[in-house]
Amino acid sequence: MQMRNFLIISLTLVLSFSCKKNDNNEKLTCGVKNPLEELEWLKELVQKADNDTTGHYMGTIYLEKVGDEDAFFVEMAMGSGAIMGGWYDCYGNLFHPDEEIPKRDSIIYKNTPF
Repeated sequence: MQMRNFLIISLTLVLSFSCKKNDNNEKLTCGVKNPLEELEWLKELVQKADNDTTGHYMGTIYLEKVGDEDAFFVEMAMGSGAIMGGWYDCYGNLFHPDEEIPKRDSIIYKNTPF
């Protein structure tokens, strides 16, 4: 019986050190690791902003929680000098939060000098 317990403990230790670490604490946004590259609508917006020479896509993108859901606030300058801003869900749909409007603290993209 002691030999059996020793083998079980030894096998458990070997397996625990040989397995890859499963990092379940990895933070996902909208189910992806990098929303700026993996969410197609957001990727296209960032590409336009990076390549823009008109100033229409100069601004900031924030990642926040609205309720329990991930949401993006996009604030981009328009050619007329106006600022366009709005909340977008993970699929790129514009919405207005039903509850108190969240703070915009978590910048994930910015192409402005200020």
